[in-house]
Amino acid sequence: MIEPQILAALLGYLEHRNATQEQVRKYIRYWRSSPRDPSVPCPICYTFRGRHSGLAALHEKDGYMPLVWHSCNETFNISAQ
Repeated sequence: MIEPQILAALLGYLEHRNATQEQVRKYIRYWRSSPRDPSVPCPICYTFRGRHSGLAALHEKDGYMPLVWHSCNETFNISAQ
């Protein structure tokens, strides 16, 4: 199961990309209602492209958890701490 702090980090990425509050709320609603990995949607694809891109990998490496979505090649390095 993906931890809530990972959601917080992904929301930070959305805010950094200037997502509106409504877009952020929509992603949170989807996150809470969807099954967990591997179906966690890429925040960029879901928010800005209207696509669902399922999580392809989640492995801790060098203190970071790289989240990789195979179909869109978006990668987010989330601190494992």
